[in-house]
Amino acid sequence: MQIAYRFKLIPTPEQDAQMTSWLGMVCAHVNYNLADRIDSYNQGFIQGNFCVLRSRAVACPLTCSVVRSASNGNPWKEDKPSLRRGKSEKPFNHKRSAYEVQSSSLKLLKQTRPWYQLVNTDVLQQALRHLDTAFNRFFRGEAKFPRFKSRSQFNSFEFKPRTVQLKGNHIILPTLGDMRFFKSRDIPTTWEVRAVTVSRAADGWYASILLRDETVPNLPKKKLEELKTVNGVDRGIKKITAEASGTVTPNPQIGQRFERLLQIRQRRLSRKKKGSKNRVKARVRVARVHQKITRVREDFQWQLAKNLATSADVIGFEDLNIKGMKARCKPRKDPETGKYLKNGQAAKVALNRAISDAGWYNLFLKTKHQAAKLGNWVVEVPARHSSQE
Repeated sequence: MQIAYRFKLIPTPEQDAQMTSWLGMVCAHVNYNLADRIDSYNQGFIQGNFCVLRSRAVACPLTCSVVRSASNGNPWKEDKPSLRRGKSEKPFNHKRSAYEVQSSSLKLLKQTRPWYQLVNTDVLQQALRHLDTAFNRFFRGEAKFPRFKSRSQFNSFEFKPRTVQLKGNHIILPTLGDMRFFKSRDIPTTWEVRAVTVSRAADGWYASILLRDETVPNLPKKKLEELKTVNGVDRGIKKITAEASGTVTPNPQIGQRFERLLQIRQRRLSRKKKGSKNRVKARVRVARVHQKITRVREDFQWQLAKNLATSADVIGFEDLNIKGMKARCKPRKDPETGKYLKNGQAAKVALNRAISDAGWYNLFLKTKHQAAKLGNWVVEVPARHSSQE
């Protein structure tokens, strides 16, 4: 069984500056390797027999990558017994995967760019693993194509399993050293510390610790003959949930409660001079309001999800096309003048904002997570006539 705990870190000023510099370098390295994988894909599948379309050079192993997924690194690996996994009798594959090719370039990266020697190698390798996972999910049709991230969007890095130690309210991170954290809950001594993700929020740094205990089994899902009770959940704007049992939960409208405060903070931010320290402080104040909204909404949804998960053996949600409900209205043109007419989009803005504030999909995921702990089922039913039935 696996669980994850999140704690707030108390880094020293030196550790804070070091982790901030890590984020910038890891972000740049991931974007560079993402561009490398895109170029390699174009060489292997789009450009055909030409290595470079501009010069129309013929593709060959001397000018093009051997691995179609990546070009930044050594595509071959040595046949060493230490590199073999398990006791398989299959012939050794000398060809590296896309992740292995890009990971092999880290040694050369630290030689050509000495400032990368300050970054732990495990952090760079884990970032490349996540990039490889993103590509695999795209080719399986589970996610969109990976995109480049700006510095403001990249706010976390990860350490490999079994490299981080916990001693009381101290966490020992590779390269960063000993760091205190707020121990808000006790960690069982029998649980093994796996991957640790360090992320930066508006109010400081946090560590998400993944724990695993093989002796604790996962609760199995109830069998079909064990299901006795059923409850339907209808989601809405004024009433965030209306259950078939008769229980109605009004929408707290959390975003609307903080709307006035957010407008004040954003107006003050817009009046600050760009590049000044006061603008940085004002930006942090705006981020703190967004963080407060997120925390209040998350707390409300977790409590509601727990009540829904324990209400019956089977919980049914209407299968809503939320993306389609928030889509823009089709433009309308006057056939005589060619000018655009009113299509109701201005009036629909408030509805889209209310749907986003309600967080319907996040509530569904949280209910599914809580029901899995009890072995209950969470299913989606056609949305047509679900409110009436």
